[in-house]
Amino acid sequence: MPASVAWVLATGCDASVELSVGAGRQAAAHHALQTALGPEVPVVPGPAGGLRVPVAHADAGRAVLQALGLDRRRPPEPPRLVLGPTEAAAYGRRRAGVALETALLRRPGVIAAEAHAGTGAAAVTVWHLPDAAPGVATGACAFARHMLGPETLCEPRPLESRSGPVPGAPGTTEDGRRELTIWASAACLLLSATLAGLAWRARRSERPA
Repeated sequence: MPASVAWVLATGCDASVELSVGAGRQAAAHHALQTALGPEVPVVPGPAGGLRVPVAHADAGRAVLQALGLDRRRPPEPPRLVLGPTEAAAYGRRRAGVALETALLRRPGVIAAEAHAGTGAAAVTVWHLPDAAPGVATGACAFARHMLGPETLCEPRPLESRSGPVPGAPGTTEDGRRELTIWASAACLLLSATLAGLAWRARRSERPA
């Protein structure tokens, strides 16, 4: 069976789109999309290093990643081979910030988190669902101050709920999503039929005369 035909059969023509994700951001991006779009929307790794979502949710998902900066590469960490106390302290602060970001993502209602631990005080931004349970934002900030110190500056930011389109995202109306889904499904069926015809012709040409 030709490789192209096998690929179509394996993917099942699911009419999905791969969204670009910055290097080192895959886990955070997956969590953000799954939380913002809703657990019923499938989010799976793509062959190009991004994340695949149904075409009807592509614009909303892309807007979420861009708003959170998850379409860009994570800033590089300080070198592991430190030479002195200053470098060692910088490395420790960076690791503490990453650990806090990971811990905040485990809290219900939190979409994404970004922490910058400086020499004086740390700064943390927490994005959450606007329809999250009361106290999600204040609880996340209290946890951040517990981890990084009472002087930590924490800014909670609500992000558009999974129940509606992301502001500024083009083509997120119901009619636009329906038309895009129908077009993608039709194109996939046409591709499947074309590849199946090519495979049938190839088998006929291989038969002995």
